[in-house]
Amino acid sequence: VNLTKLDVLTNLPGGKIKLGVAYKLDGKELKSFPSSLQTMGRCEVVYEELPTWTEDITQIKDYDKLPANARAYVERIEEVTGCHCKYV
Repeated sequence: VNLTKLDVLTNLPGGKIKLGVAYKLDGKELKSFPSSLQTMGRCEVVYEELPTWTEDITQIKDYDKLPANARAYVERIEEVTGCHCKYV
């Protein structure tokens, strides 16, 4: 996965980032993405809130130098999707 624009999430109002992690249909969590537009229209997105960061990351080139909350956000995306974010 190529994850771009991480820097625009810096210092978001409220200090939280909402990450969509699942869909619910009629109160039940789906095991996969909704299969049709009609189904999708009836779904509710399940969000997790993660803390944002305040540090300027626009010049950071090394993943390990990102703020801990930025790394936690990327790693949670990897967990939810099951895909490695190779380029951040």
